[in-house]
Amino acid sequence: MNRLQLAPTCRPRQRHSTVHGSRCCRPRTAAVTLLGCLAVSATALATQPPWPSAALLDTATLEDSGSRVIAMLPGIAEPVQQANLSVSVRGVLMDVLVHEGQTVAARQIVAVMDNRVSAAEARLATAVDARQAAIREAQCQLQLAENLLARLLEVKQQDAVSELEIDQARSRREQAKASLDQTHERAHEAKIQLGLARARLDSFNIRAPFAGRVLRIERQPGETVTETDTILILANLKVLRAELYVPTHWYGRLTLRHNYQLATAAPVSHPVTAKLVAHDPVIDAGTQTFRCVFEIDNSAEELPAGFAVQLIRPDVAQTTPPSNK
Repeated sequence: MNRLQLAPTCRPRQRHSTVHGSRCCRPRTAAVTLLGCLAVSATALATQPPWPSAALLDTATLEDSGSRVIAMLPGIAEPVQQANLSVSVRGVLMDVLVHEGQTVAARQIVAVMDNRVSAAEARLATAVDARQAAIREAQCQLQLAENLLARLLEVKQQDAVSELEIDQARSRREQAKASLDQTHERAHEAKIQLGLARARLDSFNIRAPFAGRVLRIERQPGETVTETDTILILANLKVLRAELYVPTHWYGRLTLRHNYQLATAAPVSHPVTAKLVAHDPVIDAGTQTFRCVFEIDNSAEELPAGFAVQLIRPDVAQTTPPSNK
């Protein structure tokens, strides 16, 4: 029977010395013994294989199916989209409109910053944009100038007006036209200011960049947050994405858009179907591997994210031709 010999380290022969006529154990010997035992324990722990490994996945997951995995480092099935949502400006978080675990739509407002000043600016810009009195006044002035010029031209045939009066009437009409054009330009500027005020107000709303599920809420209403603070974490779990570094022996033998079988670790612990969506045309010379990206359909969100996967040998597992999607 093979036994770990600890006797020379953990139980050394005690040496005695005489102090004032009595025999006692040296204190240094106990310390050396303790350090020796710790070193042996650390060495034994270091020999244990790290999780997850190809052997663990092969025996624990695929023992019943008889499939075999390709010898490689496992990858992790992660959400195809994940984002830490933050604010664009420093301020006070006024409200969080969702809860953890809730599904949200793309562009849905999930949190609101303190926007009272911006809301007031938006209301002012709306009022300015709604002003029509200046335009109506300019239109009336132009109409008056055109009528005056027309009447002067009618009586000109009777030599009742001079050329100077007619020139002055034409000048008043052109001034009225310019005044109306200037009023329209100001109205256009008011619309731009209104759009700017609304955009500034909307910047205080935190929107979901994509449809997904709220994983975690990191901040609560009333807290002061900055651009570097995460308000909440959002993830799209409908599709899981795994990157695997496959040995070069399999380069050219994997077909894009085809489905392959992946071995999975706990808590899934059964093979799953994944589609090969991309692979690098460049081989890593140091590891003699090439990067492959697989996507796992998780429309029902039955699979959690974060489990380890490995590629099952295509000559063992049946591959599926690409779909029309």
